[in-house]
Amino acid sequence: MDLNRRSSEEKDRHLQKRIAELQAQTQRLERKIGLLKTENDSLKRQKDDQKPLEEKIKTLKKRNAELAAIARRLEEKAKHLQQENMKKVKEEMSPPESDHMKKLFARQRAKDLADHAKAMLAKGP
Repeated sequence: MDLNRRSSEEKDRHLQKRIAELQAQTQRLERKIGLLKTENDSLKRQKDDQKPLEEKIKTLKKRNAELAAIARRLEEKAKHLQQENMKKVKEEMSPPESDHMKKLFARQRAKDLADHAKAMLAKGP
């Protein structure tokens, strides 16, 4: 009987020790779950904060593409007008005056393009 009692007490101590270990492990896991929930909430907030920025970036990229297309069309139009003006100048003037006019038109075109670019940048999104 005494042997059974000791064996039973040993089993009880072993079970109590095992219960204590499992409770400690459970507490560690619960703390880890709490930390992960906090981190998850923080990441969700960060993602929500980034949504408006992503929309703004998308809008700015679209606007940039539109402005680039406008700039290309303006350059093509300016080039076409310059070519037309050169043809008229060649028809109307003698060769020395023609070179002078080419320089004047080139300066004016550069000035017009710069002014337009400044206006487009000032206009903004």
